[in-house]
Amino acid sequence: MQALHSETNIRELMSETTLRLRREFPYDGPQTGSDYQDYIGVIGRKMAADPKIRALADGFMADAIPRFAKAWQERKTTRESKP
Repeated sequence: MQALHSETNIRELMSETTLRLRREFPYDGPQTGSDYQDYIGVIGRKMAADPKIRALADGFMADAIPRFAKAWQERKTTRESKP
């Protein structure tokens, strides 16, 4: 997660997407906000399925998984070689 945030513009993209979705799907529930958590869940699912966010995250993970797996294997090998 730290690498995703430091190596991409995911924060800005998520912020823009959240604002856009809130404009497109404004909260229209009761004034008490009793179903506001449900609303936030819907916005979160729509955000996670957004094509721009998916493209950025999928592209990052395609590169990052092999990189992190290699680093993990190197660290594991180093630990195993120590007495």
